[in-house]
Amino acid sequence: MMLGVLAVFVVFFILENFVFKRSFENSQSKVDRYILIFVILRNILVLLNLIPGIQILGMLIGFFAVWLYMPLYIILITVRFSQTKKV
Repeated sequence: MMLGVLAVFVVFFILENFVFKRSFENSQSKVDRYILIFVILRNILVLLNLIPGIQILGMLIGFFAVWLYMPLYIILITVRFSQTKKV
């Protein structure tokens, strides 16, 4: 279970730090604040899944939240690409 959570986190880390960073590095958008909130929530959920005593809570939250999180995250990133303003 912990390796699965870590693998998903690594995928997001690579996407955000190597793929999206190049596109968003010198730009501004109105959705940046919301993307930051989503990233913070995801990181908290990953921590809940890595702490042995709280894994069940993290797993339950993750199972139910992923159905809402992933579509909204994809929409925000898509909007971010379309609203990117070069500084």
